[in-house]
Amino acid sequence: MAEKLVGAGQQFNTVLAAVNSSSDGDTVTITDSGTYAERLDMISLTGITLRSTGNDPDAFPVVKLYLDSNTLNHINNWVFSSLIFEPNGDSRFTFNLQNISFNRCVFRKYDYLFGCDYTNNGVKKIESCLFYDISDYVFFARKNFHANALLVKNCTFHNCANIFKDDFWNVEAAKEPKVNNCVFTACPNIASQVEDSAPPYGRRSGLFQQFKYCTFSNDPQTANAKFGESCLVNKNESDIYSRSGSGTLPSHFKITDNPSVYKSGSGSLGYSPDLGGFTRTSPYDRGAWECDGQPSIVETKMILPYINYQGAF
Repeated sequence: MAEKLVGAGQQFNTVLAAVNSSSDGDTVTITDSGTYAERLDMISLTGITLRSTGNDPDAFPVVKLYLDSNTLNHINNWVFSSLIFEPNGDSRFTFNLQNISFNRCVFRKYDYLFGCDYTNNGVKKIESCLFYDISDYVFFARKNFHANALLVKNCTFHNCANIFKDDFWNVEAAKEPKVNNCVFTACPNIASQVEDSAPPYGRRSGLFQQFKYCTFSNDPQTANAKFGESCLVNKNESDIYSRSGSGTLPSHFKITDNPSVYKSGSGSLGYSPDLGGFTRTSPYDRGAWECDGQPSIVETKMILPYINYQGAF
């Protein structure tokens, strides 16, 4: 397993060149905060990690990948980490993704993101990610969407028109996504066609019950939704985010120490570093950011004390 470096002065200048030189299980690492608008066609690789080296989400490299349907049908067990994703033409993360994970990523300015009508779609895990300014939907489903039961954990969603859209009420119970420790603000439709539809399976969907330890701002749909364990609704954004004004850099979505998000999450599904690479400590916070996070061991730099020897000799 090899690491391919992308960036100014590195072995590769483009993500495409690095991926094309990779074998199954390799890592492609972007070493700068540039913008990479590229098209990946006919890629058929397993176990690739595409990541950056940064710990400042405001300076993560911006990746605008155009992934054609042939490519998306043939990437399996990929991990994306520490990246900002923005749209490139008509490309989104659709079609037959298989066992794909995202952690510490930012998604912004899309109309929609994840959607598929096929039976083996498998975006399996999304954690410590931030989604904002999504004009249509984040997740779209048909009957057999997310065969691996998607896990969405410690994520923040802001100004997303729909989180789960359309036929999630038609998804079998064992395949319903699980949503833990997440924050939703200015999201008017958490899930459409869920509580107001009668599935052909003869049961009402339990999708809202799969939201646990989540916090929602005072948006219309959340008032009467029957969410799962320890969910909090009708909270003011000023109690959730520490920002002043309405800035939309990733750092503007850091949380406050208000109990609606602070130390009120659950660690039952495990935990990972927050969006900035900080270690989460129990009791855990909700959302992509950890309020009191500390640098993880691998990211901590040793700082030696400054000693002034002037006049000592």
